[in-house]
Amino acid sequence: MNALLVGEKRKRITKALIQSFLDDLTALPVTLVSSSADAVFTRIHSLARELDLTAYDAAYLAIALDSALPLATLDAALICACKKAGVDLLE
Repeated sequence: MNALLVGEKRKRITKALIQSFLDDLTALPVTLVSSSADAVFTRIHSLARELDLTAYDAAYLAIALDSALPLATLDAALICACKKAGVDLLE
C-alpha cells in the first residue's frame, strides 16, 4: 500500500492503475489464520533476533514457515534467513 501511495504522490502511477492493482489483489484467494497475539509477537521477535531480521521480514518468514510455502524477496538478509530456516525461495 505504501508503495502505491508514494508512487501516486510522486505521479509515477495513476489512480486507475492503482485501482486495477487493488482489484487484482481483492480477487486473490486470501485465507486469514487466527493466532494469539502473544504467540505471534513472541515468534516474530525470536526470529528477528535469531536471524538478524527486521520485524517485517521476520513476519514474512514466519508465514512462509507456517504455510510451508516459498518466499519471494530480493532482500539479502531475508534470503540468508530463508536459507538458514530451510524456506524455499521463488526465483
